[in-house]
Amino acid sequence: MRYEMWRKQNAYSVLYLVLTGFLALVPATHAQDVRLEPVFGGATFVEPIDLQPAPDGTGRLFVVEKTGRVYVLDGPGDESPELFMDITSLTLSRGERGLLGLAFHPDYADNGRLYVNYTTPNPLHTHVSEFRVDAGSPDRVDIATERLLLRFSQPFGNHNAGQVQFGPDGFLYISTGDGGSGGDPENNGQDLTTLHGNILRIDVDTESGDRAYGIPADNPFVGDTQNKREEIFAYGLRNPWRMSFDRETGLLWVGDVGQDDFEEVNIIPTEGNDIHFLEVVLPDIAGPEETGLAVEGHAPGIP
Repeated sequence: MRYEMWRKQNAYSVLYLVLTGFLALVPATHAQDVRLEPVFGGATFVEPIDLQPAPDGTGRLFVVEKTGRVYVLDGPGDESPELFMDITSLTLSRGERGLLGLAFHPDYADNGRLYVNYTTPNPLHTHVSEFRVDAGSPDRVDIATERLLLRFSQPFGNHNAGQVQFGPDGFLYISTGDGGSGGDPENNGQDLTTLHGNILRIDVDTESGDRAYGIPADNPFVGDTQNKREEIFAYGLRNPWRMSFDRETGLLWVGDVGQDDFEEVNIIPTEGNDIHFLEVVLPDIAGPEETGLAVEGHAPGIP
């Protein structure tokens, strides 16, 4: 049941990733064949950055605004969004900062738990927190229920990443940027003692020591004695803004923001620590007659 809910939930995320990637690769000569239509009629939003379904069988859709608000709609065609969550008092939308990601617990229908990734101003930190819906209203989050899972500082105002996504294994995956600026001046992407520049994986249903979450037993650096962060699942990323799981293979597809020449889509296997690596898939831009995907190497990730 949990896996089926996961498949349905990620259909929208996969569609978003594929559609945006497809639009970027369509040659100009075929642009007239691509049409966009409003999903919610005349409804408008401020800085919408994500769209998530709730795994509760209701068909409701949730629009995430970077400003700190989340709106709920009954589904495609609904033109009357209702405010579901408001954390504008906790975050500030500016540049690449704000409310950046939303994920519903696989058992949301029973426990009403959801997770968000947002930045806090003054000082700038990333928070990954759990919230619960109001006991008396399934269409409103009780902000007083916040339970902070992760908190870490951000040295610069960009490259905060922000996606939170449950995998088919029931664990929560979190994308984190390399800390910002340009060229990764602090070398965070290759520093295993920091949470920056990674895909993290945690167990939100357990606690471990002084942590408000558990560490999956097969995370690559579990039990490491050299201060490597046990939360790390994959590293060597720059700003993995969006990611989604392949419903058929379980592979994790990660959209990583490039710097000067390329954007990336990283494919990260989710089983077997001996094959955790980053494979970069780049668009072949030789011309409209030579479309396709070229596989290139990536800066060292998990061996």
